[in-house]
Amino acid sequence: MNNDNLTSDPLLQLYYQNFHHAHPILIPLSALCGPLAQYIPAQVLTVMRYIGAHYHWDSSVRDTFRESALSGLSLSTTRRDGFQVQSMLLLAISVHAHGGHDDMDRAMEIIEQTISLALDLGMQDASFAVANGQGQPAIEEMWRRTYWELYVVDALLSALRQRNSLLYHTPSDVRLPCDETLYNAESSIPQGYLLADLAENWPRGPQHCHFSSFAYRVDAVRLLGSVLALKSNSSSITTSDDEAAAIDDALFEWQRHFPHRQEDLSTGTPFDELIFQAQMIVHSAVIYLYRPRSSLSLPTLIDRNSITNRFFPSNQSARSSAPSSSKITLDDPNTTKLVRAADSLSNLLTLPSPVKRHSPFLIHGLAMGVFVHTAAYARNMSMETARRDDESSFKVRIELAVGVLNKLAETWPLASVVKKEVVRVYRDAVGR
Repeated sequence: MNNDNLTSDPLLQLYYQNFHHAHPILIPLSALCGPLAQYIPAQVLTVMRYIGAHYHWDSSVRDTFRESALSGLSLSTTRRDGFQVQSMLLLAISVHAHGGHDDMDRAMEIIEQTISLALDLGMQDASFAVANGQGQPAIEEMWRRTYWELYVVDALLSALRQRNSLLYHTPSDVRLPCDETLYNAESSIPQGYLLADLAENWPRGPQHCHFSSFAYRVDAVRLLGSVLALKSNSSSITTSDDEAAAIDDALFEWQRHFPHRQEDLSTGTPFDELIFQAQMIVHSAVIYLYRPRSSLSLPTLIDRNSITNRFFPSNQSARSSAPSSSKITLDDPNTTKLVRAADSLSNLLTLPSPVKRHSPFLIHGLAMGVFVHTAAYARNMSMETARRDDESSFKVRIELAVGVLNKLAETWPLASVVKKEVVRVYRDAVGR
């Protein structure tokens, strides 16, 4: 297929219209009709068409491309280069979003293999982008984006297994991605900053340096990685709580200095999906941090064999730092932070944006938010001094999340599975 036909390919158009903004690692659509298109192998285009087919009105179209897209995972057809990393990374996202236990386990296996290949290739080193950039700044930027996207997806999938993110502990001197407007325009791409530059500049506020939306998203994942490392490595409650306090301070500072104003972000668009994801990830990190320290729990209502148990494990043991059952309220500090994080996740859903263009990883945040609000709703109902205004607020937020899940289910089967399970838990918890 020649370059002109690539830009008119309906499935590639669907990929760019709906998925690319959430995971912008490939060259911009406009570049497909230019000289950069010659560097994109057929297997990457096949994966793009497969993902684009998820947004097609005829669901049978995705089945047509599924086998050919997944065939790239076979060792006999694998090419050991950065494009294979891209193909596997994109497939891990889509396979995960198909919703079965086998799919989610397969996605984790794929991402582990992808990380292994990426590290073998040296993608964590800045020199990789230069050596494989064909002398094209946009191609070099594409490789930097591929590495950092892998960093993001690794953490999001690792969180479901309550374990360390592999790349969180991997040293890297890869520069953070540039603004989307610069990348999409294929204009002059700046040198960029290191992740350490972003972390160190929070105390001085975002005005000290300009960081892209993608960079803020990466930094949000850095904080999530610190939470996962704490949960995996804590040797004692005292040590863990001291470290948790430091991480809580970092999460608070991130939110306090976050550039909420659109002009601070300089994105040039009315809605920024990457900023949306960055906030979702930070609020989710707060939930991961405080859930075991909070008085809220749904120990008997979440089926241990359910998909949603991966988001909110029912067998997670209570920590001694949580209040005893006789003193449970919604006002202990840890529970307050937990509920506020769920509220913040819910508030994101009110922003004006097409739901289907959100990353399928939004399903994670929706499930966690619903379970926190359901637990809070149920706890409030059982209190002698139940606050009816709070009950109404919890119910509205739960209904909002379920509505978004219903819309996402049109594209990603995982959303349909999660919606059914969270609705069941909600009805069992509140007796309705």
